[in-house]
Parts: sequence; structure tokens; C-alpha cells
Amino acid sequence: MRKLKASSSSCLSFILLAWTLVIPACALSAGFNVALVLSNNSAPYQEFVSAFNHKMVGAAQVSVFESPADYSANHGKADIVVTVGMSATETVLLDQRAPILAVMVPQLAYESLLKQQSLHSKVISVIYLNQPWDRQIDFLFAALPRSQRVGVLHTAVTRGELGDIGPEIKRYGARLIAHEMAAESALSESLDDLLHDSDVLLAVPDSAIYSSSNIRNILLSTYRQNVPLLGWSQAFVNAGAVAAIFSTPEQLAVQAAVKTLAYQQSGNIVTSQYPVEFNIAINRQVAHSLRLVIPSEVEIRTRMRKGGNHADD
Repeated sequence: MRKLKASSSSCLSFILLAWTLVIPACALSAGFNVALVLSNNSAPYQEFVSAFNHKMVGAAQVSVFESPADYSANHGKADIVVTVGMSATETVLLDQRAPILAVMVPQLAYESLLKQQSLHSKVISVIYLNQPWDRQIDFLFAALPRSQRVGVLHTAVTRGELGDIGPEIKRYGARLIAHEMAAESALSESLDDLLHDSDVLLAVPDSAIYSSSNIRNILLSTYRQNVPLLGWSQAFVNAGAVAAIFSTPEQLAVQAAVKTLAYQQSGNIVTSQYPVEFNIAINRQVAHSLRLVIPSEVEIRTRMRKGGNHADD
């Protein structure tokens, strides 16, 4: 009988111990609220939601708003607001006092927004959509190590980027060839002059140049002058760019979730970040037509980790 009582006591102790392990996790989830605000409900944003929710399971209560309008009409109290895309970020910045984590926003667009709005009472952190320039230049020379003249077409809006791009190119013993396009009507002439002096065209995120209405003509010009174009998205490569480096919505969502969980634990949002993980896309058909031999993705990543060691290969 004593053995039975001892056994029952052990079982009860085990159950109580299990509850002490489960209750904090449940309480944590119920007590921490995340508002996830999307710029729209298109496929990339839904991919973000799926990956973010998967990472946050059991850690927080996540409310998803599929448009800025939905959020404006229905939002309640949140411990942190995660905005996805520029439209959502602009809307939430106007009336939200909770800490904000903005994701999938281009750095230039975000910096322009900061100049327009007073954010003295805001706590905000960002995960940029674009890759840092040192990574992009490492990628360029890992994929096309014989490039000596790197062409960049820009406008007054993106002129400031040259200060970051130039020194990174110089690390590889190459030269930056920069041409400024004064007006959209001057695209063809500006581009032809630039391509004549360049071994590769590096696209910068400037919507006045690389718009949907311009990209076909830009690609045709690069083909005619036998100059490869490096872009910043899978869409670029699908359209005809020879290669691109970019982060997917899923990769950015995981990074956002990790940052949200860190805030949940510490109460502090760390400084803004570039993407941690990234993908590489190569258009082998275009490379073949331009008579380029581009290394495998594994080799490109290895070369990128080594930095400038392959500049003269």
C-alpha cells in the first residue's frame, strides 16, 4: 500500500512539474501580442505571413492585417507592430505608438520617409529589403571576376549610393563608371554611353530607371552591346539579367520573427539590419548567349566569403 502511495505521489509530482513547464509558455503566448500589417495580400506577402507565423508558434499571439486599411479600421493594442512593405510602414507610422519593426522596405525609400515624418515619439527598427553594397560587390566579382569597369546608371535620387559602391569596387582593383540620367527621356542615350565604357552593368534600386516600362529596353541594350546586367531580384533574372542576389520573403520573415522574439525577451529593439540570409539566381541561358562562364552558386558563395581574393582570377 505504501508503494502505491509513493507511486501516486511521484506521478502527481511529475504532473505538477509538467504544468510548471507548460504554463509559462502558454502565458507568454497569451501575454505578448504582435500586429502583422501587410501592404497587400499578394503571394510574396502571404509567403511572409506563413513563415513568420511558423516561427512564432507558441511564443506570441499574432494578428494579421492584410492591408493598411484593415489595420487602420480594426487594430487594437499590440506590444509590437511588424509592418511588411512600404505602404504598411507609412500607414502605421502615422498613428502607432507601439514599437514598430518594418520589414521588406528598400533602404532609400525608408530614409526618404524619415525625412518627411517626425519620429521623435516612435520606437522603430528596420530589416531592409536590399542587400548591403559590400555583399553585392562581393557577389559581382565572385560571379564575374574579370570585370574591370563596373557601370552604374543613376539619377539624382540614387547619386548618394555611389559613395558606398565606389570604394567596394576599388577593393577589387576595378573602376566605377557612373553616369547620371537627368531625365527619363534620356535613358537610351545615357545607357548606350555607359555600356560602351563598361564590362558589367550593376542595377541600383532606382524606379526612375528600372521601371517595368523600361526594363525590356534596358535588357535589349545590354544584349546588343554584350554587357551583362546584374539585378536585385528573381524577377530581374527571369526577365533576362544574367544574375541577381536577393532575399526571399520567407528568409526576411524568419529574421523578423527572431528579432520580434528578441524584443519580447529584452524589451529592446536592436539597430536596423540588412538581410542575413540571401539567395543567388543565375540565368544560364543569358550567360551562354553572352559567352560568359559563371561559377556554380556554391563556388560563388565560397568566393564571396573570401572577399577580394579572386579579383584577378
